[in-house]
Amino acid sequence: MDIKINVESIDLAEHIGTHYDEDGDRVPGGTLGDLIIRGLIEKFVQTDSYRGLAGRIREVREDEIRTQLAPVITEALTTPIQSTNAYGERTGGETTLRELIAAEARRYLTERSEGYSQKGTRLQVAVREAVDAAFRAEIAAEVKAAKDAVATQLGATVAELVSNAVREALAKR
Repeated sequence: MDIKINVESIDLAEHIGTHYDEDGDRVPGGTLGDLIIRGLIEKFVQTDSYRGLAGRIREVREDEIRTQLAPVITEALTTPIQSTNAYGERTGGETTLRELIAAEARRYLTERSEGYSQKGTRLQVAVREAVDAAFRAEIAAEVKAAKDAVATQLGATVAELVSNAVREALAKR
């Protein structure tokens, strides 16, 4: 039995796959071209090439965002602004956002720490904690190295003692 299919012409713009939703409304499936493109995309996104391309697209997007935002941020940081109170009334002279951020950071770091056991400014406490963590890590590494050295030396000594005891026992037989 021979089955022959003859396609006179293919129209990629022809709508196919029409169906009806739960309300009975006709929903077009798309064109033949749309379905072919969807199939190609589904196969492409499963390849390593796509993963590399997606990563590169993210990098380009992030670089472009940085490039576009850099002048906006610079302008926001350097444009003078007027200090106001809670009612919007002018207080003092003009300043910049950069100066306000620096002043707030200085104030935050030089404030006294609120913790009971943490005496000093927040900066002093943060430095103390960083030094303590680094010191603990260094001491832990040194203690482990010392333990390993003792275990290695003790292991050799114990092995030698057991070996000598076995030899003596065999010699007395």
